[in-house]
Amino acid sequence: MASRDLTSRSKAQLIEQLEAEYESMRRQRQAARLAASLMAEWHINPEGIDLVCWLADPNTPSNAEALRSWVVLQMADPDFVQRAEYEFEIAILRERLRERLMQFERSFA
Repeated sequence: MASRDLTSRSKAQLIEQLEAEYESMRRQRQAARLAASLMAEWHINPEGIDLVCWLADPNTPSNAEALRSWVVLQMADPDFVQRAEYEFEIAILRERLRERLMQFERSFA
């Protein structure tokens, strides 16, 4: 009886873990699509590094990776999640990216 109970708990834990991994992969793919849309819209060179210092860790290898990482962080923000219930995600990201870059521009003016 104890081994059956353990097995059913193990199965439940495995299912929960798989669902969490699937959700994480889904968010990563979604972030990559949204980042690609922003790069195309803003004519950002994906291989360049000019946005790296503004959006991500300085060791990030490219604008594409920096923007994708930034999008992942934005999507994890509770305010973003709440706004995404009634606004397009790309519109929220567009606004936030514009604000972020303008903030840096003002700091150097």
